[in-house]
Amino acid sequence: MKSRITEASFLEDRIGGSVAIYLINGIKLLGVLADHDLDVVFLRPQDESDRGMQMISKTAISTIVSVPAGVPRLSTNPLDGILSRPR
Repeated sequence: MKSRITEASFLEDRIGGSVAIYLINGIKLLGVLADHDLDVVFLRPQDESDRGMQMISKTAISTIVSVPAGVPRLSTNPLDGILSRPR
């Protein structure tokens, strides 16, 4: 008999691991999956110096992708580079 992968088992396997969460509006969030419940996902920052945590509604999530821990973090601010260019 084939085992079925459910949303809960998918998320349980990734708790404590680095993930990229793509929202339906196109925003990409990088961090460590801290926990989840029926309605939300909790994401901690990858950087230990940042103490914040994000609570993301599952209805806003398009895709969750596992990210290897050694991948460098890139800026997700679309204005980076635009505002700092000489005119």
